[in-house]
Amino acid sequence: MKALVRACAALFALALVALGAAAGFLALGLRSYERLTFEQPVAELEFAARGPQQYEATLTRLPSGERESFVLAGDDFDDRFEPVLLIPRIYTFG
Repeated sequence: MKALVRACAALFALALVALGAAAGFLALGLRSYERLTFEQPVAELEFAARGPQQYEATLTRLPSGERESFVLAGDDFDDRFEPVLLIPRIYTFG
């Protein structure tokens, strides 16, 4: 009888240790994933109309604040924005 109680206590202790280790690995994984998904802006882009089919684009680099201006003429450009995320595919699977 005492052997059975000891065996159950040992199994219970082993299960608690395994559960604690699993919780620790989960917390570590979540912390690492948070660092991989950190995003910050690298530039701001502004457009201003200067005349018929003429626009001025101002690019501000962040965080330095360096500014460059470009004159765009005609209607052969598109100002739709699609963000580009530079995250390797393996990180998207967790």
